[in-house]
Amino acid sequence: MNQRNFHFLLTAILLGFVCSLFAPKANAQNLLTNGGFDTGNFTGWSGNHPNGWNFGQDGDPNVWAVDGLNPQAGDFAAKNFYDGGIYQTVSIAGGHAYTFSGAAFVPSGGSINNWGSFVQLQLLNSNNQILGTVADIAAQNLPRNQWDTFNVTFNAPNAAVSALLKIGTYTNTGVTPANPTEFDSFSITPVAEPMTYVLFVMGIVAMIPVIRRRLKISLSPTKKIQSAVAASALLVALCCHAEDPKPVQKLPFYTFSDKMDHFVPSGWMGDTGDLSINNACKEKPAKGEQCIKVQYSAKASQGNKWAGVYWQEPSNNWGTVRGGGFNLTGAKKLKFMARGEKGGEIVEFKGGGISGEFPDTFRAEAPLVPLTPVWKEYVIDVSDLDLSTVIGGFVFAVSQDKNPKGCTFYLDEIRYE
Repeated sequence: MNQRNFHFLLTAILLGFVCSLFAPKANAQNLLTNGGFDTGNFTGWSGNHPNGWNFGQDGDPNVWAVDGLNPQAGDFAAKNFYDGGIYQTVSIAGGHAYTFSGAAFVPSGGSINNWGSFVQLQLLNSNNQILGTVADIAAQNLPRNQWDTFNVTFNAPNAAVSALLKIGTYTNTGVTPANPTEFDSFSITPVAEPMTYVLFVMGIVAMIPVIRRRLKISLSPTKKIQSAVAASALLVALCCHAEDPKPVQKLPFYTFSDKMDHFVPSGWMGDTGDLSINNACKEKPAKGEQCIKVQYSAKASQGNKWAGVYWQEPSNNWGTVRGGGFNLTGAKKLKFMARGEKGGEIVEFKGGGISGEFPDTFRAEAPLVPLTPVWKEYVIDVSDLDLSTVIGGFVFAVSQDKNPKGCTFYLDEIRYE
């Protein structure tokens, strides 16, 4: 084999490997059994959970079923008609990265409050103690009458030995949920470690002298330099490819526009007992048929003398979920409509600012001014900020010192433009 053929062979090997890195990882092992319910039944899933979850039977108000009328993918999906949940536990390795994904379909209708459909993934230690929750999705807050998908990449704590996936619906007495809620396409897959790729290529590079000796090929100093540069460039590319960038979202990107569009109002802070939020208020919305109504009692029920709520992606993400948030690069402004019930209410509004291991990449806030009793649009400038990871899409905070008698205010048309 001459030098030209040798370089061609080496280049082909390395190029083919690089292409495999950027190709879709379609063959990643799904740790869940029957995550898409394509067996046509609940093989792999359990329903007799200690908290009272159950499958239910046909004709019983607590009923689960699998059918092929409206699958998100494959041939079947699971349907939940009323109270009840199902779950599955899989083994994982602490200190490793995994990707969790799935889909939910919530129809319109049902009572406004006091029910919900949930998808929750918790990490457990060897004593079945909860180490953390990497996904807590309130499906009833997702857009209705369509399949909504979610995808979260996370690092398992070193003490984690298993992951518990729970899905289902809960209701309070006298409340009717929207039904049936459907679930499909669940997967928990290991993420290939970048160092695995790096070590592989280092092994190829280390074998080059052996291959040359076997084939009795001598390289000129120029060819040696070229080979070293090519190998170094490949190693750098592999290290930089440790995590795929999030796709840039189309603008305008709504948090609320007559319904919850993106982000979940899950990050309750301070005196949470002093807050009440109605996400489907029909009292003179700015646009459409519904707005958000917030009531603050200022009773300091937990002793903090303030309260607030973050809209997060995914739900309850305080910078703990790898790959969380949206990429809103290109947005120049965070806009929202607000009004007070009486006028004079003092409310703090912000975007971003969540810290943690996988934090927001920006923080911005609106000037602190009293609200008026008529709708007014407020604008937060984000034009010069890094919006590649937006976890806390919107947040408000109210305090006892600025609203000693409490306050009521309304929000609508929250979006990034």
